[in-house]
Amino acid sequence: MHYSAQAIYQMLDAGFIGLIISVFNTNSTTKEQTVQMTAFQSEPGSSSSIEGCSSADLEGLDSQTQAAMIVSAADMQESAANNWQRREVPLVVESHSNNPSTLSDYVEVQKMLLAEELQAHRLHSSSSSQPISSNIHQPLLQLHDASLHQQALLQHAECCAAPALAMMRQLASQADLQMQQLEAENQRLQGLLASLQGQEVSTIVE
Repeated sequence: MHYSAQAIYQMLDAGFIGLIISVFNTNSTTKEQTVQMTAFQSEPGSSSSIEGCSSADLEGLDSQTQAAMIVSAADMQESAANNWQRREVPLVVESHSNNPSTLSDYVEVQKMLLAEELQAHRLHSSSSSQPISSNIHQPLLQLHDASLHQQALLQHAECCAAPALAMMRQLASQADLQMQQLEAENQRLQGLLASLQGQEVSTIVE
């Protein structure tokens, strides 16, 4: 991330925050995927002041060397003025596992991506269908456009849909396993409760 670009946005709005999101990070041991997100802002870095060339520094030098030293000193001053560094911003991500809108929002994003791809394909197809080439080349152009569209759809399925589907299946398997464990624990507790109630009844009878 270019920190000077972030600084320009902060000049427009002091509350502007840059986000760096890293997705599909796979643990080689557990094969689990994680998503990491970092929030930051730019702030002026600590740098020593750089002075320009004085007349004493340029004495005894030819004109070309003097011009080169002046330009170099100006570049160093500009670099020092544009020295920005990154400042971490605390970030808290709240998890709403029971929020039904999470999955629906993801589905809407996928629909938007597919709609954009379909619109781009239609625009390109309409432009390529103009009579700018001979009838012999026209079917080849249409076939080429269709193959590019299919390739884009396959890339979307491979990079977006397939990883999400695999993660959902993994979450479903974990949920089934937790359900089985809870049912077994429930049966154990019910048996323990029935045993305790039987002991209380026998005590009262005696």
